[in-house]
Amino acid sequence: MAQHYIELPKLRKKWRQKEVTPQQDRLVRWLFLLDGNEDEKIRKQLVAIAVEDPIIDRAMKDWENMSGDPKLRELYFDRRKALMDRMAATRAGELKVQKAKAEGEAQCRSEAKADDICQYLEVRFGPDSQALQETIRHIESLDRLNRILRGVYTIGTLDEAKQVIQQSLDS
Repeated sequence: MAQHYIELPKLRKKWRQKEVTPQQDRLVRWLFLLDGNEDEKIRKQLVAIAVEDPIIDRAMKDWENMSGDPKLRELYFDRRKALMDRMAATRAGELKVQKAKAEGEAQCRSEAKADDICQYLEVRFGPDSQALQETIRHIESLDRLNRILRGVYTIGTLDEAKQVIQQSLDS
């Protein structure tokens, strides 16, 4: 079973650019019938087509009759609201996923930066730098870690490393 997705806004754009016409394409006719209430020019074209196409004419008349029934209109608006609510919930979920992904990536970068600093301190000062490495591993700010990394490359002693880290934490 094949599925085809037709985006009505893109179809309207093609119609405006004269790439498709409802007079020549029956599928476009029916799709515009579904979407015709949104655009007066499309509606006028459908009315003109309905004069020659009795099926479209009947569908338009039935549509108008249903639109006049308050109960059917209420059902239509309830369904439309439910669809819009579902789309909004889906979009909100997508945004949450994007935010979580961005936060995860930022945390990963911070952890990698902290690892780089700790490796440098380990190589340069050995086990004496363990307390500083623990302090570094608790820093989550990528900006602070970047400042520390730039600072530790210029230090000569473990005390200078402590000063660089403390200055970063104080600012």
